[in-house]
Amino acid sequence: DLLLLKSDLFALEDGRPVLSKDRLFNTIPVIKLGNSFQKIHDFQARFKNIPSLIDLDRLTVSGDVYFGRNISLRGIVTSE
Repeated sequence: DLLLLKSDLFALEDGRPVLSKDRLFNTIPVIKLGNSFQKIHDFQARFKNIPSLIDLDRLTVSGDVYFGRNISLRGIVTSE
């Protein structure tokens, strides 16, 4: 998922993504983005900056949602 790879959840080691050592859990968050995020142009327009996902467990977004700057998503987040 593009959001996961662009986030602070991964670091590059020898050219491949590795889960950040700052994450408390060894699992990857579940992310479900609605239809408004399917095209790359729309995806990029909806994120001013990629939010911090280090403490995220699950993200579900539906509807016409935009993310601002300096956002940290933690726990279970649902937005409509």
